[in-house]
Amino acid sequence: MTEKKIEAEIIKVENFSFKRDVRVKIMEARLLLSQSSLTKSGYNPYKNIRYYELKDILPPILKIFRNLQLFSNFSVVGELAILEITDLETNTSEKFTSSVMIGEVQGCTATQNVGAMHTYMRRYLYMNALEIVEYSDNEENSTETIVYFNNLKHQIRNKADLKTLRQFVLEQTNNIKVRLNEKQKNILRSCIYERKNQLLV
Repeated sequence: MTEKKIEAEIIKVENFSFKRDVRVKIMEARLLLSQSSLTKSGYNPYKNIRYYELKDILPPILKIFRNLQLFSNFSVVGELAILEITDLETNTSEKFTSSVMIGEVQGCTATQNVGAMHTYMRRYLYMNALEIVEYSDNEENSTETIVYFNNLKHQIRNKADLKTLRQFVLEQTNNIKVRLNEKQKNILRSCIYERKNQLLV
């Protein structure tokens, strides 16, 4: 092989090494997002869990996509929701899809129901594409949860009168910071009941 051909092959290898297709960039985006601090602003009172809303995850995702030169487009075609991520450097793309069904929310118009479905599916597909872990069953046994639980018990047992006890319970009910399991919630109920009876004496 001549010197010129060898040089040409080296240039090809070097050029190839700098061409990352969309899948490689998505992997990088997943890693960068996993290292960022995301806050769960959504709350489900029936399951007593917090979750990521679209507004929690979209801004950091768009920032990462801009730096990696990725473009994302969400669309709904028939009964299929599609999130397509395109690498602007190589023009390669990857699609993430899910079937959709428009649920009816009481008090909402048909248009509002469609909008709610779009928001939910965008959130779902972004979480799927970026592999965002929302909740683990071990969360209720985390150090943060145990400290929070023990602090609640201590505060309940040290309330000076019924008024402050009721106010504290109401505030905590409307501002649950971590997930508590049923055993923990039952213990807190017992603490409240016990302290209430002590204050009534």
